[in-house]
Amino acid sequence: MFEYKHRPAIHLFLHLLDYAIQNDAHVEVLDVLGQGIKAAAARINRAVESGSDEYADAVADTETEIIEGLLGAAYVVCRLRSAVAHGPS
Repeated sequence: MFEYKHRPAIHLFLHLLDYAIQNDAHVEVLDVLGQGIKAAAARINRAVESGSDEYADAVADTETEIIEGLLGAAYVVCRLRSAVAHGPS
């Protein structure tokens, strides 16, 4: 007999993302995201070294948003990898 099992919306997105990213590509995707985070941190450091506090603050605000977005994407990739490894719940 069919029994409906409510699944959070994240499961749908994780399954869709699985089609776009194959299991062996997770490390590569995370590496690219890490490179983006390092580049953003380097831009913040260069802005601080410029000596202008206003410029450094503006760059830090923008780059922090970029880093947060990249960390969010990395979380989704890791969550997907975990979901694929453990199967549907």
